[in-house]
Amino acid sequence: RLCGISTEGGRGLESFHSIHFRCPALLDRLEGRGAMLYFVFNPSTIACIVAHDLRNGEWVAQVPFFPPTQPGTLTSNEA
Repeated sequence: RLCGISTEGGRGLESFHSIHFRCPALLDRLEGRGAMLYFVFNPSTIACIVAHDLRNGEWVAQVPFFPPTQPGTLTSNEA
């Protein structure tokens, strides 16, 4: 808006589930490829994994969902 450019359509361009988890062993599996963001693209899921604290193994997986065709909740098996 500050640039005088408006969006078309409704609010909320995308929706995400944010899944916080701890996995200290994940850093070892990265084998020197430490980064802030990791992207997962495969037939079962698409996600962005955010490294909040590599040393302590604190991560957040951001998984998109598409309302109204997908629910806004996850079961523990899906998370």
